[in-house]
Amino acid sequence: MPARSAKNRKLAWRSGIISSERSFLYAGIEDLGPLMALSDQVDFINLQYGEVTEELARFKEEYGVTVNNFSDVDLKADIEANLAIMSQCDLVVSSCSAPGMFAMSSGRPTLLMSSVPPWWCFGATPRVPFAKDAGVFFGETSTDWEGTVKKVVHEIQKRLRL
Repeated sequence: MPARSAKNRKLAWRSGIISSERSFLYAGIEDLGPLMALSDQVDFINLQYGEVTEELARFKEEYGVTVNNFSDVDLKADIEANLAIMSQCDLVVSSCSAPGMFAMSSGRPTLLMSSVPPWWCFGATPRVPFAKDAGVFFGETSTDWEGTVKKVVHEIQKRLRL
């Protein structure tokens, strides 16, 4: 997501593989209201690969937020372009999916949202043991997206001094 005051933020909200077994792992657009409320202080850039035209329209319709999109870049196939876009962002917010993993592995400050602690955190901790500038956030229960998103918003405000 690039920001108005030189604060760039990137956003990915789900995996490209959504099945009934995996859908609970990802926040819906309807859950991201508190994050979208930061739009007066940041600009959001789409990191979500795949066909997202309808979802980007929903962000605009539901929150009045334009999530900037590089329609000429195939974010799934062109990993180098994806990483180049990320490199210009101050912070990446993502689900625990490929964009978040790319951001962490390239050293970008990254905040991940998940409904449950991922196994690779080795416990219910927000610390990501293999990425020094990343955190993973989850709610009190696997359906507590409100709590999860509030934690992410608080961390964004803390990190970016908003």
